[in-house]
Amino acid sequence: MKYLIKDLGHGCGCFLKLKEEILLTSTSLINIGNSFLVISFDVVSNEYLNIKVFSHIQKLNSNNYYVTKSVISIGRDAECDIIIDDPMLSSVHSTIFLYNQGDEKKFGLRDGSISNSDDMDFNIWKNSTNGTWLYLADDYEIYDGLIYKAHNTIFKVS
Repeated sequence: MKYLIKDLGHGCGCFLKLKEEILLTSTSLINIGNSFLVISFDVVSNEYLNIKVFSHIQKLNSNNYYVTKSVISIGRDAECDIIIDDPMLSSVHSTIFLYNQGDEKKFGLRDGSISNSDDMDFNIWKNSTNGTWLYLADDYEIYDGLIYKAHNTIFKVS
């Protein structure tokens, strides 16, 4: 037996906390900090990402990003590819990956970024402080340890 979860569309929103990389659909709603991102792309060419950013502290900002590299950083740091002025974001909050599979391109999203270890010679993955959350527009199978939020309430499944 399995259980599914999905937002009912009543305005509060049901979001899944990303623990691993997910593939983005042609239109994905993401919550990071106080901001919401609508990430869309043309499923045929995938040359551009359109990212609409909005929050209660920032009016709607929509930009097309021509995809020229395979790793795109999102955060409040000036070095990020996509900079969002939101004090609840980590310096590098989320990362978008571009995958070329033959003629087809796909985009993945992961919370956090690659970080240099201060005392070692290798990179480690560092998650963001407040998480990256995916809107559950479609049915999503519930599993042990799943973390989701409905409006301002956070739940952990066990």
